[in-house]
Amino acid sequence: MFFAHIDNHHLIAASQVAALESQPRFFCPTCHERVIFCQPRRGRPYFAHQAKASAGGGESDRHQASKESMARILREAGYEALTEVPIAGIQRRADLCINKRWVLEVQYAQMSAEELAQRTADYHLAGFNLLWLLGYQSPHFKLKPAHLKRLWPFVKPFADLGLCLPYWH
Repeated sequence: MFFAHIDNHHLIAASQVAALESQPRFFCPTCHERVIFCQPRRGRPYFAHQAKASAGGGESDRHQASKESMARILREAGYEALTEVPIAGIQRRADLCINKRWVLEVQYAQMSAEELAQRTADYHLAGFNLLWLLGYQSPHFKLKPAHLKRLWPFVKPFADLGLCLPYWH
């Protein structure tokens, strides 16, 4: 996100943070949770939600809730759905494992094309079919051409398969 509230509830653009004399605390204008200022080497500065420490290895509450909700829906439909399943031989832990054959990974954060390809190859090597469920961070998210750059790592390795990108909310 490119705007956040500071302590006194004034809205500030990420591009204005460098001009501040001190570093105040920043808050999301939508959910009012604390956010952090990020200044990438290339690209525009932005604000991001902090990952919350939890039993799920630092996953956010939203990520945990999504996995549990999806598992509940699948169980109600008659599938065996387990969360946080360690996968032998590849040192990975699947967000959801369905009928010991499918892995569903719920992905909210950005991921490099290299990491995506490695994780996908690992699950396939272990004999699992893999489906990525891409979530969004804001209830105001709208898919725009600029977002396709973030989605490209999920499409590029599978372009010849005609992959559909499911979103989970």
